[in-house]
Amino acid sequence: MVKNYQNSKVFKITNKNNDKYYLGITTVALSQLLATYKYQYKHKKPRQTVFQLFENNDAKIELVATIPCNNIDEQYMKARNYFEEHKHNLINDDYLDLINFQLNLPSN
Repeated sequence: MVKNYQNSKVFKITNKNNDKYYLGITTVALSQLLATYKYQYKHKKPRQTVFQLFENNDAKIELVATIPCNNIDEQYMKARNYFEEHKHNLINDDYLDLINFQLNLPSN
């Protein structure tokens, strides 16, 4: 399946028991993404940082920003600002390093 980068968005997954949250980038509908994460968590698929937020069955997803793009590099560049802004509140605080690596930028 080819990604439509025009549908790019930054999303946040939170729960009631954690001050930190997961920030991510996707091109799919948020409801579909949350359903996929819930299925993976329920069926014990490979663990990801995001699954820390599913332990109490109260995880929710919300849109942070729509960032229409033409390609993955543009998606990373636009999303980078959001990760930089939120980096102290993230459970996936290493994601900014991944973005910087993908863009050949120095790590923070």
